[in-house]
Amino acid sequence: MGEGTDNALIPEKSLGYASRMTHRAFARSLQRRLAKHGVPIGQWHFLRILWLRDGLTQKDLSDELGIMGPTAVVALRAMEKNGLINRIRNEDDRRKVNIFLTDKGRALKDDLTPYVDEINQIASQGIPNEDLEAYKRVSTKFRENLAEYDR
Repeated sequence: MGEGTDNALIPEKSLGYASRMTHRAFARSLQRRLAKHGVPIGQWHFLRILWLRDGLTQKDLSDELGIMGPTAVVALRAMEKNGLINRIRNEDDRRKVNIFLTDKGRALKDDLTPYVDEINQIASQGIPNEDLEAYKRVSTKFRENLAEYDR
């Protein structure tokens, strides 16, 4: 086995590992805050999109989140049961289901979105703005490179 392969097994040398652990730290921090409102982090992702574009189809939501349709159905059923959304059959295409926030789902925006700013502020303490901007640029380039390569 070559040295490059050995390095791939060392977590501290892996870009993917570093990204994953950073993502997990952000997710844990957000989940602790969301739990105060009874919102699982999986539902947060749906809410975040619907607050920006209410009424998307179930498929559009699944595609945007990068999850399979059946996974979305389970989450959306739970959200509907909790009174956060209504699933309404599309009048133009009866095969489609559009997802709309309820008043309760819309109202959570004011309670939950400040957590994102708080977490980002905590995470970026002591890091110069130019480093934060470089991090965003590099992370975006990672995603673009991988998407292009994996086509």
